[in-house]
Amino acid sequence: MKRVFVAGVLLASHSVWAEVLITPAAADSSAPLAQIAPLESSAPQVQVLPADSSAPLLVLPPVTAPVMTEAAPVPAPFRVDYHCNGAQKISVLYPPYADADTKPIKLEWKGKAYRLKLAMSASGARYASSQLVWWTKGDTAFLSTRGGRMLVRGCEAQ
Repeated sequence: MKRVFVAGVLLASHSVWAEVLITPAAADSSAPLAQIAPLESSAPQVQVLPADSSAPLLVLPPVTAPVMTEAAPVPAPFRVDYHCNGAQKISVLYPPYADADTKPIKLEWKGKAYRLKLAMSASGARYASSQLVWWTKGDTAFLSTRGGRMLVRGCEAQ
Protein backbone atom coordinates (compact mmCIF):
# COMPACT_ATOMS: atom_id res chain seq x y z
CA MET A 1 0.00 0.00 0.00
CA LYS A 2 1.31 3.44 -0.92
CA ARG A 3 0.85 6.57 1.18
CA VAL A 4 1.03 10.21 0.19
CA PHE A 5 2.59 12.62 2.67
CA VAL A 6 2.01 16.37 2.47
CA ALA A 7 3.81 18.72 4.82
CA GLY A 8 3.79 22.48 5.16
CA VAL A 9 6.10 24.54 7.35
CA LEU A 10 6.02 28.24 8.16
CA LEU A 11 9.53 29.47 8.69
CA ALA A 12 8.86 32.21 11.24
CA SER A 13 12.31 33.73 11.05
CA HIS A 14 11.88 34.31 7.31
CA SER A 15 8.10 34.84 6.94
CA VAL A 16 8.09 32.24 4.19
CA TRP A 17 5.76 29.31 3.65
CA ALA A 18 7.42 26.26 2.14
CA GLU A 19 5.46 23.20 1.10
CA VAL A 20 6.94 19.78 0.57
CA LEU A 21 5.02 17.05 -1.21
CA ILE A 22 6.48 13.58 -0.85
CA THR A 23 4.99 10.60 -2.66
CA PRO A 24 4.92 7.59 -2.34
CA ALA A 25 6.58 6.16 0.75
CA ALA A 26 6.53 2.88 2.57
CA ALA A 27 3.86 2.83 5.24
CA ASP A 28 6.23 1.47 7.83
CA SER A 29 9.11 3.84 7.03
CA SER A 30 10.23 5.92 9.98
CA ALA A 31 13.07 7.68 8.14
CA PRO A 32 12.42 11.33 7.23
CA LEU A 33 11.97 11.90 3.52
CA ALA A 34 12.58 15.64 3.45
CA GLN A 35 13.84 18.34 5.76
CA ILE A 36 13.41 22.11 5.63
CA ALA A 37 15.92 24.37 7.33
CA PRO A 38 16.36 28.16 7.16
CA LEU A 39 19.62 29.63 5.84
CA GLU A 40 21.37 32.68 7.17
CA SER A 41 20.29 34.47 3.96
CA SER A 42 16.75 35.68 3.33
CA ALA A 43 15.60 32.47 1.60
CA PRO A 44 15.00 29.07 3.18
CA GLN A 45 16.89 26.01 2.06
CA VAL A 46 15.05 22.81 1.24
CA GLN A 47 17.18 19.73 1.58
CA VAL A 48 15.80 16.47 0.23
CA LEU A 49 17.00 13.30 1.91
CA PRO A 50 16.98 9.96 0.11
CA ALA A 51 13.88 7.82 0.60
CA ASP A 52 13.94 4.09 0.86
CA SER A 53 11.98 3.83 -2.40
CA SER A 54 12.98 5.07 -5.83
CA ALA A 55 9.87 7.25 -6.08
CA PRO A 56 10.44 10.88 -7.03
CA LEU A 57 10.24 13.67 -4.47
CA LEU A 58 8.56 16.89 -5.49
CA VAL A 59 9.55 20.05 -3.63
CA LEU A 60 7.36 23.08 -4.28
CA PRO A 61 9.03 26.50 -4.26
CA PRO A 62 8.50 28.69 -1.20
CA VAL A 63 5.87 31.40 -1.33
CA THR A 64 5.81 34.61 0.69
CA ALA A 65 3.20 34.48 3.43
CA PRO A 66 0.79 37.41 3.69
CA VAL A 67 1.79 39.80 6.46
CA MET A 68 -0.94 41.58 8.41
CA THR A 69 0.07 45.21 8.77
CA GLU A 70 -3.23 46.79 9.83
CA ALA A 71 -5.27 46.05 12.91
CA ALA A 72 -8.84 44.92 12.44
CA PRO A 73 -11.24 47.85 12.20
CA VAL A 74 -12.82 48.92 15.47
CA PRO A 75 -16.63 48.72 15.33
CA ALA A 76 -18.19 52.17 15.36
CA PRO A 77 -21.26 53.37 17.23
CA PHE A 78 -24.38 53.71 15.08
CA ARG A 79 -27.21 56.24 15.06
CA VAL A 80 -30.91 55.45 14.76
CA ASP A 81 -33.46 58.22 14.21
CA TYR A 82 -37.02 57.64 15.45
CA HIS A 83 -40.21 59.38 14.36
CA CYS A 84 -42.76 59.35 17.15
CA ASN A 85 -46.39 60.30 17.81
CA GLY A 86 -47.07 64.05 17.92
CA ALA A 87 -44.38 64.69 15.24
CA GLN A 88 -41.65 64.28 17.84
CA LYS A 89 -38.22 63.02 16.86
CA ILE A 90 -35.65 61.17 18.94
CA SER A 91 -32.15 60.34 17.81
CA VAL A 92 -30.15 57.61 19.57
CA LEU A 93 -26.46 56.84 19.25
CA TYR A 94 -25.96 53.19 20.17
CA PRO A 95 -22.52 51.73 21.04
CA PRO A 96 -21.11 48.88 18.91
CA TYR A 97 -22.79 45.55 19.68
CA ALA A 98 -19.65 44.25 21.40
CA ASP A 99 -19.83 47.14 23.90
CA ALA A 100 -23.63 47.34 24.27
CA ASP A 101 -23.70 45.92 27.78
CA THR A 102 -21.01 48.26 29.17
CA LYS A 103 -21.33 51.58 27.30
CA PRO A 104 -24.34 53.92 27.55
CA ILE A 105 -26.48 55.13 24.69
CA LYS A 106 -26.76 58.84 23.89
CA LEU A 107 -30.40 59.87 23.43
CA GLU A 108 -31.18 63.31 21.92
CA TRP A 109 -34.67 64.72 22.45
CA LYS A 110 -35.96 68.30 22.37
CA GLY A 111 -32.45 69.73 21.96
CA LYS A 112 -31.02 67.94 24.99
CA ALA A 113 -28.71 64.90 25.20
CA TYR A 114 -29.11 62.16 27.79
CA ARG A 115 -26.90 59.17 28.58
CA LEU A 116 -28.76 56.00 29.50
CA LYS A 117 -27.29 52.66 30.57
CA LEU A 118 -28.57 49.24 29.61
CA ALA A 119 -31.03 47.99 32.23
CA MET A 120 -32.74 44.68 32.93
CA SER A 121 -35.76 43.91 30.76
CA ALA A 122 -37.95 40.88 30.16
CA SER A 123 -38.41 41.74 26.48
CA GLY A 124 -36.67 44.17 24.13
CA ALA A 125 -33.87 46.50 25.18
CA ARG A 126 -34.34 48.90 28.07
CA TYR A 127 -32.03 51.83 28.87
CA ALA A 128 -32.35 53.99 31.97
CA SER A 129 -30.85 57.03 33.63
CA SER A 130 -31.85 58.68 36.91
CA GLN A 131 -34.59 60.59 34.98
CA LEU A 132 -35.58 58.64 31.84
CA VAL A 133 -36.31 55.17 30.49
CA TRP A 134 -35.95 54.34 26.76
CA TRP A 135 -37.49 51.00 25.82
CA THR A 136 -37.14 49.44 22.38
CA LYS A 137 -38.47 46.26 20.85
CA GLY A 138 -37.70 45.62 17.20
CA ASP A 139 -38.13 48.93 15.34
CA THR A 140 -40.51 50.48 17.89
CA ALA A 141 -39.76 52.38 21.10
CA PHE A 142 -41.12 54.73 23.74
CA LEU A 143 -39.69 57.20 26.24
CA SER A 144 -40.95 57.56 29.81
CA THR A 145 -39.83 59.02 33.12
CA ARG A 146 -38.19 56.79 35.67
CA GLY A 147 -41.48 56.94 37.60
CA GLY A 148 -43.44 55.55 34.62
CA ARG A 149 -45.05 58.72 33.16
CA MET A 150 -45.18 58.36 29.36
CA LEU A 151 -43.32 61.20 27.58
CA VAL A 152 -43.16 59.98 23.97
CA ARG A 153 -44.84 56.93 22.48
CA GLY A 154 -45.23 55.30 19.07
CA CYS A 155 -41.59 55.79 18.00
CA GLU A 156 -40.60 54.03 14.77
CA ALA A 157 -37.00 53.58 13.65
CA GLN A 158 -36.30 55.22 10.29
